Amino acid sequence: MISVDLEELIAFGIKQEVKGGVPYRRRTGSPKQYVTYSCSYPLCKAKFRVEEQNGVFTISKVNEEHCHHIGVEMGSHYASKFYQKWIELYIKNGGKQFLAQKAFFDKFGIDTNNKETIIIRQITESELKQKVTQCICQPNNFTKQKLKLLVKLTILILTIKKLNFIFYLKKSSYII
Repeated sequence: MISVDLEELIAFGIKQEVKGGVPYRRRTGSPKQYVTYSCSYPLCKAKFRVEEQNGVFTISKVNEEHCHHIGVEMGSHYASKFYQKWIELYIKNGGKQFLAQKAFFDKFGIDTNNKETIIIRQITESELKQKVTQCICQPNNFTKQKLKLLVKLTILILTIKKLNFIFYLKKSSYII
């Protein structure tokens, strides 16, 4: 069992989603004493349970083993509750969306000062996919699964707020 605050819980959830390459589902336990997050891939048993008491979250029953060998094609819509909550948390605290995204990349070790960093302004979904596809063709440390997740996260941001923002994506070291 791990006791964490809200920001650490969100970070833990994002790391689990990145490992699996798909968002997690949220299911409330009866009678709402805990919440179970599980991998949304069909028949995958990866999950963890969260209980809250006085603003402290306890993470328990963690299963990090993903089983994605069934071959089901997942939809293109990405609905990460953890990433949405990360952005919400910063906006609620008076921050701007750009700062929330920058804080996200800083927390997960994405270097935004590198010359090779791609700068993505408010662009269409197809332009974004084209930019990331170009990155796949170049030798780097990205796996296709991680790039796919990054594209879906970026599309989520463009869709949710449609605000003018800049966020940075380093081509060579997105490792969580």
